[in-house]
Amino acid sequence: MPVLEVVDTVGGARGGQLFEVQHFGESHSLIRDIFPSRLQPLSISLANTGVGIVTVVAPLTSGLLIDHIGVGAVFWFSFALCAAGGILALLFVPETPIRATASVDWLGAALLTLGLFTLMLGLSRGGTWQWTNLRTVACFATAIVSLAGWVVWERRCAEPLISLDTIANRKVGRDCPGSG
Repeated sequence: MPVLEVVDTVGGARGGQLFEVQHFGESHSLIRDIFPSRLQPLSISLANTGVGIVTVVAPLTSGLLIDHIGVGAVFWFSFALCAAGGILALLFVPETPIRATASVDWLGAALLTLGLFTLMLGLSRGGTWQWTNLRTVACFATAIVSLAGWVVWERRCAEPLISLDTIANRKVGRDCPGSG
């Protein structure tokens, strides 16, 4: 089971529905950049329909895989599907001609990843390890320090990983907890 826990953690790191929101923004931007104006509505409709089909078919496929092969098959099927999609995108999706100069906030990414990983590890293993066990307490302490460090860093970073000012906006911030 440890392999499944790692795969599930990595899969969960994508952020669930927040990933889907990001996907919409990226796919719509790419469609706008590479398709002529007359094909953009059709292209966006097809992209949205694909997401809708996956939303309906994924639970059914997962159930079949679990019933006939086992739980691990769900993760391997998802991996194979993502790998195939990545290869197809590399082969058939043209590079966008529009370039933005931005740097990656590696420290912010590392702090956020460490904080969320240790938080989830402490929450998921706390019942097994006991809530007052040193490992559980160390996970929560690491999460608190990492996430606090991430907030401090993101406020000072010229190009933050996530704009905390945007999240502080009531229209955006109130939707974030529900989308994760």
